[in-house]
Amino acid sequence: MGSIGERTDEVEELRRQLAICEQEREQLAVALEDAQAEVERLAEQVARLQADNRHLRRSAGGMAHLLKQRMADPVQEEQSAGQTAPSQTETENAILAEELQVTVEELQVTAEELEKANEELRQLNQELERRVRERTEALERTLVERDALLRRKELLVKEVDHRVRNSLQMATSLLSLQGRKASAETRQALQLAIGRIHAIGRVHALLYDKGNSEAVRFDSYLQEVCTNLATSFGVDHRRRTLLVEAEPIWVPADAALPLATAVNELVTNALWHAFSIDTPGTVWVQFHREENGRLTLTVADDGRGMKPRHNDIGGGTGGGTGGGSCGGLGLEIVSSIALGLRADMTIGRKGGTRVTLSLPAMPHPQMPQPPMP
Repeated sequence: MGSIGERTDEVEELRRQLAICEQEREQLAVALEDAQAEVERLAEQVARLQADNRHLRRSAGGMAHLLKQRMADPVQEEQSAGQTAPSQTETENAILAEELQVTVEELQVTAEELEKANEELRQLNQELERRVRERTEALERTLVERDALLRRKELLVKEVDHRVRNSLQMATSLLSLQGRKASAETRQALQLAIGRIHAIGRVHALLYDKGNSEAVRFDSYLQEVCTNLATSFGVDHRRRTLLVEAEPIWVPADAALPLATAVNELVTNALWHAFSIDTPGTVWVQFHREENGRLTLTVADDGRGMKPRHNDIGGGTGGGTGGGSCGGLGLEIVSSIALGLRADMTIGRKGGTRVTLSLPAMPHPQMPQPPMP
């Protein structure tokens, strides 16, 4: 048992490490998205600056062309009309040439500044690409580590499951050996204990054989548990009927296992004690969520009803009911489960027996994802 506890602690540690890896992966994914957005923004800015550069170059070329035309026009006008004084034309052309020269120089300076800005942006873009590559590699390493942790966790869970099954099998074997040398009354009590161990083994197998130890869809889980019970008791839906009415609710594994054990105990007692040999009857198992978020589990029958005994807890080791569906040790087991789950337990005896567990609202586990290839 100590080895199982150590393995369970190791599974919990792996779960904690897996959660840390998930957080780091999410942070790296966010940082990668930010870096990509920054690269796109800088690329747009570079494109705009390049367009401005081309526009300014075209403007400089146009102004140079205009300068040539303005310098040529007065000469043509002098030759054709001879109306403009040479001194005035030369002065105007000189002033215009100086202004255009200044403009061209300014455009050249602007073009050089744009080219420098483009070079800086290219360097920044290269740096961002390098950082994106590094973060992508870090994210890939994190994913690889997460996958390794998942695989190790699955192996440990399978090992713990295997050890639990072996331990339960060993317990039943020891009880069987002890029962061979005991009195009839003790042998009967041991047989009841063996039956309960087998029930725990069945619900444990149903949970872990699904390949998911975190949560279980409890309606399917209940249906399988009750189908096994119906087969064990020979329920044929003619003289005895076992009905399951459950909503599709995901329940954490640490709550699903004790709940299924309680259902097994209540249904077993109902099918065993609620009805006379030739009397037909029905057992209902219901599970649903209330408007306030609480979960309600009910096991009811239309049998002869349970007699009150010592405040409905204890009062014997035989699991009999004195004419009802749950009493003695069986009810004490269910009461202990209810206490562990912080559930309110009520018992109704009108028209049969009805045992109801009202559980606090539980977190909604995410639907398990299919295993990664």
